[in-house]
Amino acid sequence: MVDAIAACVAARCANSGVAQPDWARGESAATVHSRAAHGHGGGGGGGSSKGAGDGGIPSELARVIKSVTAAVPGATIVLCSVTGGMNVPAKEAVEVKLIFHQVLCASIALAAPGQPAPLNLQLDSYEHAATNDAWGGSGSHQVFRRVSSLAMRALSYFDKRAGVWASSGDGDASSVASGSPGSSAAPAPALSHGGMVLEDLLLWLCLYRGLFSVPCYVTGTLLAWDPSTGFSLPPIYRNFKVTRKSAISCKNLGFSWPGRGFINSRIRSSKSASSGQECSRAQLRAAASSKDVSSIEAYHMHAVPVDMLDWCTNPDALVE
Repeated sequence: MVDAIAACVAARCANSGVAQPDWARGESAATVHSRAAHGHGGGGGGGSSKGAGDGGIPSELARVIKSVTAAVPGATIVLCSVTGGMNVPAKEAVEVKLIFHQVLCASIALAAPGQPAPLNLQLDSYEHAATNDAWGGSGSHQVFRRVSSLAMRALSYFDKRAGVWASSGDGDASSVASGSPGSSAAPAPALSHGGMVLEDLLLWLCLYRGLFSVPCYVTGTLLAWDPSTGFSLPPIYRNFKVTRKSAISCKNLGFSWPGRGFINSRIRSSKSASSGQECSRAQLRAAASSKDVSSIEAYHMHAVPVDMLDWCTNPDALVE
């Protein structure tokens, strides 16, 4: 099945006159991440690292893609053009595909070519990676339709949170992938509102790489009956709600996010976080980049703690 998908993608790339993405060429994850870490291809076909910038300066979209693929084990990101071409330069990309081998594909529509501002998204199985479209209806199974719905909630939340934090002056929206907390490395250039939203969304979606293997944090079961769909589904909820107040409290008390059980020593011991924004976004990156998938907290919808289901529809509540 995987070989057939790769052949299909290879044919599509050949017809479009663009290079094949790494996952379709059969490169190992280690090879992909090695190339991404050195800035060659943005990780798994993530486009050129010299997209819309001048003088060889990487575009903001390319920087976001490289930061996520370098941080998260097994993450492959492919940039697609308006004509359906894959593995295109960042300045031509209108859609971002996040792929986890044999798990899922998330297609994210951008506001304009090369602009890291997500508008819509759709999840589907890995087998549909070549045809999954951010605007193309619903996923092939109820689990992907439900996660897609939750992902739109998360996108709305990250968008509102970025706007509130920007207006409150809480931090400079630096990329959370500029280095681990406490690092002496120079901080990455500040991200725009859209760049911050896209990076947060991609990192949160990376929490689903164990969608079919991580049991519910509360019940300990992998499958549970979901009355809204009439199917038994795996735990489909991953926490994304972090207000500015809770982020600052989290930093001061030495706890990490998301959930109640995930503790990351790098975050816990860090004294460098200068704002609630920096702290919470670094915590999201720490959770997404964990090599131990079982440490990522997943919940069946009936078992999600009530405080995580407060969607914070009022943007002002994000600052409290």
